[in-house]
Amino acid sequence: MPGMDADFIISPGHRLEGRYKAKLVQNDEYLMTLTRYIHLNPVKITAFHDLGKAEIRRRLNAYRWSSYGGYIYERRREEFVCYDVINALDKNPRRACTRYRAYVQDCLVKDDDGLLKLLDRSGHGVGDEEYVEALEQELRERKDGAAQDRGLSGAVRENRNRVL
Repeated sequence: MPGMDADFIISPGHRLEGRYKAKLVQNDEYLMTLTRYIHLNPVKITAFHDLGKAEIRRRLNAYRWSSYGGYIYERRREEFVCYDVINALDKNPRRACTRYRAYVQDCLVKDDDGLLKLLDRSGHGVGDEEYVEALEQELRERKDGAAQDRGLSGAVRENRNRVL
């Protein structure tokens, strides 16, 4: 998505949770998918599997411990949350919110299998195969001491600045 910085660090969520985990994210397209995954976590619990789509949507919209409200309604935005990722959906903030809401609600009752595979591919990064392999190689070299004091590789250096 043009005009936005790439690579964000994402932390806790169902597949991202643990003592502390963060993953480097290759670009805004992958970040958008991760925000949807994180926003849907409150309604992806077993107890909700038998509920209809309308009830799941109602519960998602009512869940107060999430930044989702600010992503779908401008009036519910918080100063400390960065909403840049949805600005790429439309120049008009209201339409961007509407499009993001539709994007999230598309996965209310189904899983994003592609994202689940990406999350399982690497414990350190989310992106295409080339990006993840470069990241994993960099980490292996650092662990072995081969990359010490060289600084970050290009793939990692370009995308390490933003935190979600």
